[in-house]
Amino acid sequence: MVLEDGFKWKLSDNPGSPKILTLSSDSHERSYNLTWKEPNENPGTPVLYYALRYRMVGESHWKNVDEIFSRKAQTIYSYVLKSIQYEVDYEVEVYAGSSRGVGKPATTTIQGPKINFPVIVETSEDKTGDNAFLENTTFTLECKVYGKPRPTLSWSLNGKTLSSGRNFDVSEGMLTVLQASTRYHQGFYRCLATSRYGTVMSRRIQVEVTGKKKIGVNLLGIGSI
Repeated sequence: MVLEDGFKWKLSDNPGSPKILTLSSDSHERSYNLTWKEPNENPGTPVLYYALRYRMVGESHWKNVDEIFSRKAQTIYSYVLKSIQYEVDYEVEVYAGSSRGVGKPATTTIQGPKINFPVIVETSEDKTGDNAFLENTTFTLECKVYGKPRPTLSWSLNGKTLSSGRNFDVSEGMLTVLQASTRYHQGFYRCLATSRYGTVMSRRIQVEVTGKKKIGVNLLGIGSI
């Protein structure tokens, strides 16, 4: 069924309006989970299906959702609206249909996700002195960021950009250094968060790599641990 622009419905002999429930943000940044239930009152023929359409606020053309939702025993229905644009509001209509057509729609307005410039929320602490990393071990630095759209992360060491390879693994905000070396892996690390709205740089994370084992107390006495 296609709901044409300017579609007219008959209020008699058709189902009542569905009840739109809370509109919650999906795990994806540009999608919304729309939920609804059956009409509270049904003045006409029984509900057989539901149909949806939506458009940007201010636009004249409606986009029809291809999927038709058959009436089942369930009480709650849902549909995920995908590819919602940033900073754009949408009008949504949900129709209940019967053998004679569709009734008056339930309507709501949803807000597209707001643009947020990249923000670095947290980074690893400096690793110096007693907290220095041992040579020939593997260590990891972390950088937590926030922004919509989600920023991409990169890392630098002493001003030089790092990439995954023989000695480094860059993945999901984590920088893993393999076989730490006093010659190549000491210095000041930074993470950079970048989106189409800008780039921000973290504070400097100072890292020392030592070839000496740490001395401490263990259950057997004094010695290296």
